[in-house]
Amino acid sequence: MIGLGSVVGFSLDDTRIWFGAQGLSSHHLGANCPVELTASEFNNQTDCAIYSWFQMSRGDNLRMGRFGRSVFKALRSGVTYRNVFVAGVETAVSVVKLFECVYAQLDNWNFDFEGKGPSYSYVWASLKDDVGGTQLAIRDCVGGHGSARTAAVRLGSHERGAGLNDSRRRSGWCTIERSFHTYLDPGMQAVVAVDGPVWRGLYGGVQRPPPPPPRWSSTRLPRAHRPGSARTRCRRRDPRRPCSPPAPTIPS
Repeated sequence: MIGLGSVVGFSLDDTRIWFGAQGLSSHHLGANCPVELTASEFNNQTDCAIYSWFQMSRGDNLRMGRFGRSVFKALRSGVTYRNVFVAGVETAVSVVKLFECVYAQLDNWNFDFEGKGPSYSYVWASLKDDVGGTQLAIRDCVGGHGSARTAAVRLGSHERGAGLNDSRRRSGWCTIERSFHTYLDPGMQAVVAVDGPVWRGLYGGVQRPPPPPPRWSSTRLPRAHRPGSARTRCRRRDPRRPCSPPAPTIPS
């Protein structure tokens, strides 16, 4: 529907984009930045809602639904997207795909899949080539359904060098906070699946489980509290133990 080339400054606000192969696309012509999307809706795209190539883009308060295999694709870009609602489809493979991106920040994404989730992952990312490593941050994202081949976050090495570091590829860093921990389908493969030893990171903000119940408990009441029992035990004060000081009197 909308294709960007070598653009310096592009904004999309309060817009509904329906149909087409890609709602917002990028031609492989040159860098385009910054691209800002706000309060917009993408629907009924056959491939994906947003395709970003060699781009610095930001998005906030977006709605996406009825897409192909992925709803968001970024290649060699830097992206920051917050407050995104995704209506799931049965054809989804990896909902968010990040190919060799410099950095990516996904905050407060709601992946609403009913009954069947994506077949491969909710977020898929590979390492950046040539300069530095990929910085990936995932915060407050929710999604729970999937198959035996589905991982919530899948970190790939892009196959080259069997996932080992070399002169053109640095290790990537992934931070996951308060995401994919409220409910996950017990048949899913994993929360985070890592391909190769080139990814490092932290997984924080996991809710602690409730304390286990006591191993045993007794419903037997003490004799003094049983119905019909008048026998009580009175503890005698030890004369060697000093008494507590008297309470201060009120002056007349």
